[in-house]
Order: sequence, then C-alpha cells, then structure tokens
Amino acid sequence: ASIGALFSKYHNLIFALGGIFLLLLGVSILLGMHFSLPFSAHPKMKVQGAGSVFILGIFSAFATLCCAPVLAGVLALSILPGSIFWGGVYALAYVLGMVFPLFILAYFMDKSDLSDKLSFFKKQVSYSVASRKIEITVAELASGIMFLFMGLFILYLAKMGKLAMSSDYQV
Repeated sequence: ASIGALFSKYHNLIFALGGIFLLLLGVSILLGMHFSLPFSAHPKMKVQGAGSVFILGIFSAFATLCCAPVLAGVLALSILPGSIFWGGVYALAYVLGMVFPLFILAYFMDKSDLSDKLSFFKKQVSYSVASRKIEITVAELASGIMFLFMGLFILYLAKMGKLAMSSDYQV
C-alpha cells in the first residue's frame, strides 16, 4: 500500500521520466546505437532471424495491456488462502497463462516461415547525421520513430496533467 501511495503521489513524474527514457531510446536507435542483453543460443538451435522475436515482442506488448489489473487480482487471490503453496499455484497459473500463448504463437510463426514474408523489415536504410553515416534496418527505423512519438506523447500528457489515475481523459 505504501509503494502504491508513493507511485500515486509521483505518478506524473514517473511517467515523465519514462517519456524521457523513451525519447533517449528512440534517439539511440535512430543513431545506430545497439544495446542488447547477453544471449546465447543452444548450438543445435537454428536461428533464422529476429523477425519472430520482434513479432513476439509486439504481441506480448499487447498482451501486457491488461496484465496490471489481472496481476492485482492474482496477487489478492494469492494472499487470500493464507498458504504459500496455494499462493504459488495462483501465481504460477497467471505466469503460464501469460507466456504459454506466446510460446504457441512463436512456434507457429517459425513453422509458417512468417519471418521470411516480413523480410522487408530487414532492409538497410542509410543516412548521415553530423557527417556520421548511419545504417539501420527498416524495423529499427520504425522502432526508433515509434519510441520518439510515444515519448513525446507521454511528456505531452504529463505536462497537460492528463496522466492522473482518476482523470476523465482516461475514462
């Protein structure tokens, strides 16, 4: 409850910081800077490209739009039985319900070679910024522009005070 009150108190500031982060992320992508998490594939695993991972990320982003209210319900249900076992069962069911459809989607995307059909996003785009040549893919260009617009939109909403959790704008 105290963490919720803290987030509620600094709601606009937190969103403004998130908007600034999105802006910086968009600029870094558009400048050709790449940040990636450490990843190692199994030697027998065939990797055909990042298309399925990108699409999986898009679908998981849509899936998480509703996860916050559901997660609050799951946490409440996890506490009610008064048992670590049943609380763990509720939490495990929630996690499996969120990720299992994504695994099924990724499996069928790999089997249908959908990533080959989306090869347009792998094409290179070249441009210069301050006499520095930058080469990124169409997917990175789209991602960078999307991050910029989302960051600007969040900063606009924070400036106008339309991010409050009880605002009429969100209703």
